[in-house]
Amino acid sequence: MLLSREEVIELIYSNHSNNIGKWFRCPNCSNYSLTPMECCGENMVEEHEEEVENESLIIVYDDDF
Repeated sequence: MLLSREEVIELIYSNHSNNIGKWFRCPNCSNYSLTPMECCGENMVEEHEEEVENESLIIVYDDDF
């Protein structure tokens, strides 16, 4: 399912994702996904919260649950 950046952040905060802290970004457009998939004919690139600049996201690790 293709998402916007805002939707990905909202899902991370709402804990509706079991892969909290990572998502996938299309290298060619502004689409995001919580699962690896193809977009614009290429594989999406994995991103982590630590790699995102100018964002204040809460980092939650699976070990915390």
